[in-house]
Amino acid sequence: KQKWAPLSFLLLLASIDYSSASVQKVPLDVAITQTNIDQKKKWLPSERASIVAMNFDKIEKAIADNKELIILPESTLPLYLNLAPALQNRLKEYSYAIDIIIGSLFAERRKSYNATYYYSQGVEKIGKKMILVPFGEYIPLPKFLRKYINDLIFQGGEDYETADAPTDFIIKGIKIRSAICYEATAEIFYQGDVDYLIAISNNQWFQPSTEPTLQKLIIKLYAKRHGVTVMHSINGSQSMVIYP
Repeated sequence: KQKWAPLSFLLLLASIDYSSASVQKVPLDVAITQTNIDQKKKWLPSERASIVAMNFDKIEKAIADNKELIILPESTLPLYLNLAPALQNRLKEYSYAIDIIIGSLFAERRKSYNATYYYSQGVEKIGKKMILVPFGEYIPLPKFLRKYINDLIFQGGEDYETADAPTDFIIKGIKIRSAICYEATAEIFYQGDVDYLIAISNNQWFQPSTEPTLQKLIIKLYAKRHGVTVMHSINGSQSMVIYP
């Protein structure tokens, strides 16, 4: 019986009626981008220039389309953006024409964070990830075992650090909660004074698998339960808006 439990859960989620008589529309003219950057190539230094150029091409297209906001996926800039001042300044310049949400890494006092960067009118704001993926972004084991596994599997990399609370951005006068991938499947991100949520994900880690489908179903469940509209930009699977 236990082996059928995951399938039963998926079928239960799929059977829920997510339709709503009063759909809460997206309050902005937004470009929700989708990318398909190969995970095996994403962090190679030789690929960085072309990946950065692809992201700026999408920003320029959104500006040409007169969008108010563009959302780009998790870690779509595969680098520590706060250590790349030329890129930061370029994003600030573009942000006079369009507000930008973009995923990258953040370094502070020898600590690393998975982060969402928000640019508007030349100002940069940063939201750090609060809930990490076990065995992906941190090793939930005693310190000596964490170091052994990080040395063996992640070439000496360190666990990411976490924020203390979710981040809310004020975008064009509208409060919008920020969630990075795994966080969008945590109910705490839908609780409280939340009407809109921006989620950014990298689902190339899970190809091929059922993870993108399961992620979408869980987001639909919490969006419906709490009346939250979710704008979800993804690398590796379909980007979308999920209505309550």
